[in-house]
Amino acid sequence: MNEKEPHKEEPVINNLADEKSIAKKNYFFVVIILIILLIWFFTQNDIDDAIQAVRDLNYYYFFLAILSIFLFMFFNSVSIDILLKKNNQRLSFFDSILIGNIGHFYNGITPFAAGGQAFQMYYYRKFGVPSSVATGTLIMNFIIYQFCIVIFSLIAIIFYFSQLTQNVSNFYIFFIIGFSLNVLILTILFLLAYSKIARKILTKIIFLFAKIGFIGRIVHKRQDRLENYLTDFQRCSKILIKDIKLMAVTVFFQLFSMACYFVIPFLIFRALGVSLSASELFFTMAMTSFAVVFMSFIPTPGAAGGAEFAFRQLFTIVIISSAPVILAGTLLWRVVSYYILMLISLLSLFILRRRYRNANRHLYRRL
Repeated sequence: MNEKEPHKEEPVINNLADEKSIAKKNYFFVVIILIILLIWFFTQNDIDDAIQAVRDLNYYYFFLAILSIFLFMFFNSVSIDILLKKNNQRLSFFDSILIGNIGHFYNGITPFAAGGQAFQMYYYRKFGVPSSVATGTLIMNFIIYQFCIVIFSLIAIIFYFSQLTQNVSNFYIFFIIGFSLNVLILTILFLLAYSKIARKILTKIIFLFAKIGFIGRIVHKRQDRLENYLTDFQRCSKILIKDIKLMAVTVFFQLFSMACYFVIPFLIFRALGVSLSASELFFTMAMTSFAVVFMSFIPTPGAAGGAEFAFRQLFTIVIISSAPVILAGTLLWRVVSYYILMLISLLSLFILRRRYRNANRHLYRRL
């Protein structure tokens, strides 16, 4: 039985036309990113050697890299599905996985990866999940994601930060900033979850900024939505803390999902013929976590520009003597971690739309 909605939430996206309109405005960014990536690749000094490295690719390891991106998406969606089922929702596992997957596509075409949750909310409502439950599920997943990325980064700092500071000029400063912001976000989330004072302070800060003309119009228009969101946030946070088993299981799946993503560069380098030991596997994963923390605050869709910069800077430590391999690795990593990810997510969206239309058609026939 579905949970009764404590309030009626104003929808972020009202219909499929709105969804398509918003998406189309950002599609060209994906194409631009691809064009820029290819221009950058083909204008490098080591282009001939890099192309040869790609031609000599070990397809076994490259297939494992592609498999890893599938597993990353799957277990991330499993984590969301577990949280959804906690609220006694009857959404099928397959539909739940598809809705989890589409978030990657909309995150990939919006600045700061900010679009995924709104579109996931839209499809949850389409498939009969109450807005309050959908909001709560995505809030809990966000809390768990922030917790896991901080844990992963903290482990990487403990074991490999000295190597980062010694080998990559001043890049570590960007990582420190990114890591500090992630810790700050996690701290704010916990304060908001359990402190009414923190909620009041946040509300006052928001309305302080609302005195600025255009910000004020946005804030006052969405005041009720903000209050409802904070209420749902506190409710869901308490559910997580009270249910230790639920939190442990979802953290496990989220950490495993991240590990699948962080292992991709290791597999890419192995596919390019670089001999890396088991100990270097964990080092490579740590470097990837540094890159992801840095990328999370790049404002461009898909962290374009910042992702390539972070990858080349960090993995120069691993492949010090081979610039062409670094160049080829950057291209292949971007193809797997962004374009194949976007393709799978887009296919999930098409399948989800088709299933929704078919479900409505069957319902109409019964009537």
